[in-house]
Amino acid sequence: MARYSVSQIQVYIQCPLKYRFRYIDKVPTPEFIETTDTLLWTLVHESLQKLYNNINIFKIPTKEEFLHDYHCLRIKKERETAESWWEIVNHHPDLSIDDFKHRWEVYLSRYYDKHSPFDDLQVISTEKQISFQLDEWINFLWFIDRLDKLWDTFIINDYKTNKSLPTEEKD
Repeated sequence: MARYSVSQIQVYIQCPLKYRFRYIDKVPTPEFIETTDTLLWTLVHESLQKLYNNINIFKIPTKEEFLHDYHCLRIKKERETAESWWEIVNHHPDLSIDDFKHRWEVYLSRYYDKHSPFDDLQVISTEKQISFQLDEWINFLWFIDRLDKLWDTFIINDYKTNKSLPTEEKD
């Protein structure tokens, strides 16, 4: 039975040949190079996951606690990538490491302010894997960042750090 994911379908839509090289022929790809954007995504994602896992057990952190958790995650990531930290940030030579640290903190601070006090939703799950069969030959695999329930509606949350949302047609 074939198994497909959203990522695979996006690669196919982008370029069927790229899909073939990656998923059928399994051509080796260059080693992953971490950029400031991927680092930002990782830190934001982990911070939000921790926030909603806490909310799920009725332990709603203050904004200061939330940002402190982010700082701890950031410091841990800095230690893990100590040798390449400057190379990651150096993709934008006009910005310093402190500029990036501040930007990430501002994003999370705004997020907290916008969604606080977090008492109008029920977090069902974070990092949820969903699998379903389209027919007897095709199984579809999907990962969602967070599944919530608000009254009688389920809400699927997929964290993005893009500066703009995709158009409705693209979505």
